[in-house]
Amino acid sequence: MIRFIIAGRTCFINILLLFGLFSDGLLIAQDFRKIDSLKMVLDTSRTNKDKFQVELELSRALHGNDPKKAMIYGLNALKLAEVSLGNKEKLHAMLSLAWIYYTLTDYSRALDFAFKARDLAEMTHTDIEMALALDAIGTIYNDLGDKDKCSYYFFQELRIYEKQNDLSGMAQALSRIGVLYLDVNNYSKALEYLSRSLEITRKQKDHIGISSNLNSIANVYAAQNDYQKALNFYMESLQIAVSVRDLRRQGANSLSIGTVYLKSRNYPLAFNYFSKALQIFHSLNNHLRIARCQIQFGEYYLSTLELKMGIKYADSALDAGQEQGFKDVAYNASELLQRLNLARKDTLRAYHYAILQSQWKDSLTSGEKQKTLTKLEIQYQSDKEQHAKAIKQQRRDYVIIIFIIILLSLIIILFLVWTRQKVKAKNATLQKQSLEQELEFKKKELVLHVMNMIKRNQILSDLSERLVRIESESSSADSRDTIKKIARELKKSDEEDVWKELSLRFKEVHGDFYNTLMKKFPSLTPNELRLCAFLRLNMSSKEIAGLTGQQISSLETARHRLRQKLGISNSDTSLVTFLSQI
Repeated sequence: MIRFIIAGRTCFINILLLFGLFSDGLLIAQDFRKIDSLKMVLDTSRTNKDKFQVELELSRALHGNDPKKAMIYGLNALKLAEVSLGNKEKLHAMLSLAWIYYTLTDYSRALDFAFKARDLAEMTHTDIEMALALDAIGTIYNDLGDKDKCSYYFFQELRIYEKQNDLSGMAQALSRIGVLYLDVNNYSKALEYLSRSLEITRKQKDHIGISSNLNSIANVYAAQNDYQKALNFYMESLQIAVSVRDLRRQGANSLSIGTVYLKSRNYPLAFNYFSKALQIFHSLNNHLRIARCQIQFGEYYLSTLELKMGIKYADSALDAGQEQGFKDVAYNASELLQRLNLARKDTLRAYHYAILQSQWKDSLTSGEKQKTLTKLEIQYQSDKEQHAKAIKQQRRDYVIIIFIIILLSLIIILFLVWTRQKVKAKNATLQKQSLEQELEFKKKELVLHVMNMIKRNQILSDLSERLVRIESESSSADSRDTIKKIARELKKSDEEDVWKELSLRFKEVHGDFYNTLMKKFPSLTPNELRLCAFLRLNMSSKEIAGLTGQQISSLETARHRLRQKLGISNSDTSLVTFLSQI
């Protein structure tokens, strides 16, 4: 039943492939036309930003087929970004170059650009670009055989995508980790991560992602020799690749399916899928994949004992490996040719290819040693950069500590200054309060003194009146003159003493009153100044009369004249109020 289902699916996929190959041929032509179109746009681009975009697009378009040309366009894009554009453009150019150098197996430069992209992404706080940089770093370390570092960067990438809730990114990171577990033969973990990635891509209807995950899951089952399950997943992956016209994935799946059929000794189907894979890779002009297809054809013809055809394909693969520098292809082709010639009982040629195989094995070992040296060199550069970063960070820390000390010192100084000013302000307030209290006391003292003088004047006035009566009752003319003279001197002396003492005390309380009044009204007489002082003390006409001995009617007349001189004769303003404001 299972064989029938697989046969039915195979037939369906074969039909799709027939139409797909034709349409994909058109797509390849379109790709070349797109590259030519981009080159024309580049020639007519005016601004550096437009040139940058076209250069970057060209580097991406040529990445798969001609990485050396892609590198030239990528470097041009980076130069434009560094000269006249921003960090975002630099970052994208660096990421593109990291992958181009990775394809060229220049791991040192690939890592250099990937690390620069990571540092720039960290500086600009661009999380998605940071994840892309970590993905590139992890992939390069995976090729260098450093699985620990590889897994570290892939898991870092996954955490960023999870934080951003970026499902596409999460699916990519999970797939990377799944393939990593496959490489170290941890099949259960590989299936766990690949299945999680597949679940996300199915939910998102990401057909390319689904196809990629199905292919990787198939590789896990193939590694465990569970060919039936592997075949099911390869078939589903191929079906999706055909539906979305992904020619490269069609070729990869067809080659894998052919290999499974070969191991299962289903030679007709193996031949069929190898042929389709070879046709696809010829249309893509992918020399590496063509050579690997030829090796599988050689294995097929060895299994079917068509040794002459097997040698033909193996020779073609060996030539491609030697010309293009595909060391693993040259090694596998030499090993296959040795077995084919042994099957033909041509021991001399078998020995020749055995020697060639040994040479290519040494070359592969040398390549692995070169990888190890590259890894050590990268580790040295990384350690050096980390040390430089640590020193830079230490200097930053010192600067921060010094800044904090200076800041604290300034805060302490400002606090001390503020405290001192506060104490000064408090002292000033206390001093002001003391002066105000002293002034208030003097005011009260002045009022009491005025009241005492009024009472004293009343006593003296009574005494003067009695002397006048005595004078009138006296019979002697000399006695009357003497008494009159005594009364006059007593009154005169009292008025002068009262005014002198009152003037002195008034100036102590209202020191600037006379000066201000004289500046504003210089025509005031001494008597008018004296009246102003009495009024400033809010004394009534009766109280002033009692103090000075004047008649109240005289004082009212004097007040009227004073109002005229002060310019308030027709105003509703009180004379006392006016003088209290001076």
